Amino acid sequence: MAYLPDYESKVCVAYIYQRLHDALDSDNLAQEISNLYSELAHNFEKDTGTKIGVALKWNKTKTS
Repeated sequence: MAYLPDYESKVCVAYIYQRLHDALDSDNLAQEISNLYSELAHNFEKDTGTKIGVALKWNKTKTS
């Protein structure tokens, strides 16, 4: 799990808990998790001004 000390973004644990509970209770788990994932990425960028993929260094190109 990555900890990003250079970025400050807030998330309410109770909100995430409820969203996961609702997703697990739904008939469309994949869609509910995908929606949450997108929402978290959007909120991280709104809070920090940086896309989550950049912060996690997922955007690096691989070289052989």
